[in-house]
Amino acid sequence: MKNFFAAAGLMLCLLPAACNRSPLEEKLRELDGVIADRPRYAAAFAQRADSLRQAIVQTGQGPEAWEAAHALYGLFRYYQIDSSVRYMQLMEQLAGEEPDRKLESTFCRAETGISLRRYNESARILSVMDTLSMNDFQKSRYYNLLLQLYATEIRDESLPEEAREEHDVFRDDIRRRLIACPGTTESEKKRRQAIQAYKDGNIAGSIRMLEDLLRTDPDLHAKASAAWSLSLAYNHAGDREQRMYWLAQSAIYDLQVPVREYHSLHYLANLLYEEGQLARASRYSQRTLEDALDCNFNAWIYNSAAMQLNIVKAVEFEEAQRRRISVFVILLLSFLFITVALLLLNALCQSRKIHATAREMETMNAQLEEANKIKEGYVFRYVNLSARYLGLVEEYRHSMRMTLKESGEEALKQMLRQPSGIGDDYKQFYRTFDETFLGIFPDFVEKVNSLLREDARFSLGPDGELPTGLRILAAIRLGITDSGKIAQFLNCAPTSVYTHRSKIRKNALCPPGEFEERLSKI
Repeated sequence: MKNFFAAAGLMLCLLPAACNRSPLEEKLRELDGVIADRPRYAAAFAQRADSLRQAIVQTGQGPEAWEAAHALYGLFRYYQIDSSVRYMQLMEQLAGEEPDRKLESTFCRAETGISLRRYNESARILSVMDTLSMNDFQKSRYYNLLLQLYATEIRDESLPEEAREEHDVFRDDIRRRLIACPGTTESEKKRRQAIQAYKDGNIAGSIRMLEDLLRTDPDLHAKASAAWSLSLAYNHAGDREQRMYWLAQSAIYDLQVPVREYHSLHYLANLLYEEGQLARASRYSQRTLEDALDCNFNAWIYNSAAMQLNIVKAVEFEEAQRRRISVFVILLLSFLFITVALLLLNALCQSRKIHATAREMETMNAQLEEANKIKEGYVFRYVNLSARYLGLVEEYRHSMRMTLKESGEEALKQMLRQPSGIGDDYKQFYRTFDETFLGIFPDFVEKVNSLLREDARFSLGPDGELPTGLRILAAIRLGITDSGKIAQFLNCAPTSVYTHRSKIRKNALCPPGEFEERLSKI
């Protein structure tokens, strides 16, 4: 089911593109299919040829044999010139003295000469014929051959331009004679009338006549000729797309007959070449050249070879252009890659800076948290101590007032001379400090000792109190680095603090100047 929906989705995506293809593109695709299917048409052709050859063998030298040879000549006339010449010669042998057969055999000799580019020989044969002795059908055949001769010479690009222009004038005169000839078939007459119509400027009328002929004439070869003429009418009308469309249709009919002597595919390749569709133009031109060579149709080998050469040159030029574009694209992509790499490198450096800043902020946050922790611990303890000592002071003052009131001044003086007990208060103060500090830094003693030599390491007192040296280090850890302030805090002389600090630094495992910096990180 999943594959079904995927296929359906793909078809829906491709459907708009298929619907948007132009009629010309559809016709070109149809032509590609016919070219690919040529073996089937060739097999049918070979079957017809074998049947006619059997007829010659069976009929011997009689009229039926001539008719079969004539049919084989007509079959190979546009397919393989050498074979058609062979059957033309057989027709001449079998014609005997019968005038109509001899004349038709002569017509066939002139016709093969046109395909072999023996224009002078064909013109000589036709020029000595007596048209007065011909019937209407023979006259039509004669005019048709003259038109073939002139048309082939006009299309032969190896002939001088002046000669081709002269033949074009003669061709118009012969066409009018052919149209007027009673022996001309109705299909041929309509096609020639349509050609004359677009030459006279009646392009719309010409197109209508040729389209009607395409609808009514069942013969594929006649349809190919009508489609070819229709492409010429659209060429006079200036409609390039329609001209290409009907050239493609004419080529389809020619290849289905099949024939190898044709014009439509060659001219279609030329137009596609001008449109820049080099791949398709090259395929069609190559097909035309191969057919001209297989057919030995000399009149078209030169044109097809020249066309193929032009296409090859254009393809080479296009390939060179593509290579240049590829080099440019590679250089552009390389530049973009280098730019992206530099941007990524810069982003990486910025990221490292951000991470370093983040680590610094984390350190600062940790220090702030630690400071908050110290602050919270000490504030609570010293608020209690302050409240307690304020109470003791007030109690002491009250005691002094009562002594003065009840016993007089002598008793008060005697009271003041007695020891005050301040030493016990200091002990209590330091005990509270030690408990609070070790509560915040439980591993302080171990970490300090790790910085000192073994013989200089500290140990706690019996009741867990800090010795003087550790209290000095504790004050430094809390940020009190001035020896005078530490002395006030510990109720001792500054020199004593200085002496302790110097001694501890000397016993440190690290350089003395680094000891207190490391202490601050505990």
